[in-house]
Amino acid sequence: DGSAAMGIAASTGASFIRVNVWVGTMATDQGLITGKAREILMQRKRLQANVEVLADVHVKHATPLGSVSLIDTAKDTFLRGKADGLILTGTGTGNPTDASDIATLRLELPQAPLWVGSGVTPDTLPTDVDGVIIGTWLHEESDLSRPIDPDRVSHLVSQMNRTTHQAANNRS
Repeated sequence: DGSAAMGIAASTGASFIRVNVWVGTMATDQGLITGKAREILMQRKRLQANVEVLADVHVKHATPLGSVSLIDTAKDTFLRGKADGLILTGTGTGNPTDASDIATLRLELPQAPLWVGSGVTPDTLPTDVDGVIIGTWLHEESDLSRPIDPDRVSHLVSQMNRTTHQAANNRS
């Protein structure tokens, strides 16, 4: 519920929200979900909220109605829907995001902040994105019913620091 998320973010001072369906309509396990970009952007304006919207493009566990390509959806989400950033996911929780999708979106929308929202592990950390959302891998044995594993968190942070350092060196 992007509208509820915006209201909560505005009242608590959060800097961003994630909206799974920003534009278009997706068939999901919860039924059909239609994006409400315009309504939420108007709400943000009314609330005078400095809250960014990170929006999924072809979110996991959902299928777009009709034959809409990843690129067309990303362009609609960012350019027409005015999302502040894009999130790419794999096909399900913990499933990796396709590296070719990341490369394609970087090429087609180089100005768009791009996040990876599923399947990230220390071995699959992408270097050509602006952020990552990590959940499943941090749990013991990558099992969401188990607690967060502090050793996995430490290992991931260490790998992220190495990857960030290597990416900075490659740019210089």
